Amino acid sequence: MLTEDNLWLLLLTYDSSNLNNLLFLAIIFSSFHAFLCLRESTQPDTPVKCSFCKVTLCHSVKLTPSLFSFVLPTHKADRFFESSTILMESQSGPLCPLQLFRKYLAVCDTRFPLHMQLWLCSMGEVPTYSWVIYLLKSCLGTDISGHSLRSGGATALALAGTPDDHIQARGRWSLQAYQVYIHKHPVMLQLLIHGCSAFDAHF
Repeated sequence: MLTEDNLWLLLLTYDSSNLNNLLFLAIIFSSFHAFLCLRESTQPDTPVKCSFCKVTLCHSVKLTPSLFSFVLPTHKADRFFESSTILMESQSGPLCPLQLFRKYLAVCDTRFPLHMQLWLCSMGEVPTYSWVIYLLKSCLGTDISGHSLRSGGATALALAGTPDDHIQARGRWSLQAYQVYIHKHPVMLQLLIHGCSAFDAHF
């Protein structure tokens, strides 16, 4: 499970003006704060499994001084293919996802002003799952997986005392999937045992 301490280490390791580093950090921080699975921001390594329908497009991005959003075309919980708008607010400090997203977008727009895809590496291609995982594990070790971003972000909000229904909505979990998740996740289960709410951290 990814933690905020891990985010600090990733920031110290990969912080630069290099497009690939900025892309990696923007994906990781956005996925952590928006509870995205890594496969929702990358393409499969096998070309025949790649689909443009699952690629996030740059024109869906909306930026304000205090937040940014983009449209996730589809995901496993989107049974009716209605897409989802992913929205993240600015936060204080260097772990702010908006700050990193702006840096990445500025460099990417300068280099690839006509490309449609939001996430692009220095070769002008959507990053693959294995490329992001390789950088992630190179810094944090082999225990980290693509799902660590989603579970880590949810746990961070839980420990901060965020209501469970808010976390469920942000994670795009159905009620059934959400209940399974909190009962399988050791931190969530501990919170559930010690309080009235599964996400009441004050015990």
